[in-house]
Amino acid sequence: MDQEVKIVVKKLSKDDVLNNFEEISNLLQQSYKVSFTESQIEKNYFYNKVDSLARYISENKAIIYGAFNKKLIGILWCYPRVFLNEKRLHVNHFVIKDSFRGLGVGTLLIKEVEQHAKNSGIEAIDLMVTSNSPSVKFYEQNYFFVERYQMLKRL
Repeated sequence: MDQEVKIVVKKLSKDDVLNNFEEISNLLQQSYKVSFTESQIEKNYFYNKVDSLARYISENKAIIYGAFNKKLIGILWCYPRVFLNEKRLHVNHFVIKDSFRGLGVGTLLIKEVEQHAKNSGIEAIDLMVTSNSPSVKFYEQNYFFVERYQMLKRL
């Protein structure tokens, strides 16, 4: 990592989410542009997602870690679930600001979430990723593997 880039990763509270509302909205919008290239999504959609996230945190239904370099530059939003009697964390959103990709920020976030999972007795982390996303390589490098395929038929 570049010596000028000092990254701090921390678990975010509801207040942290609200204090970084615009940055989180922008990160989610950036993520959707990569994953859903054909879709035009209104800014309000992302504002509603961040509002929901703040509510989920206060209800202990969501966990979010943020990576900061003075400002928020990445998030990993997940929630606990049980799948076939196995305790898991499901990654709902994971995005790093474009200008900070390739600097190890995503790895710092995933390692922090892995430690949280281990400390909480969680046995696995799962997620969905768009098949042609450049993120697939990142996940494979971090020992994720294909468990199932989500398939879709447009009508």
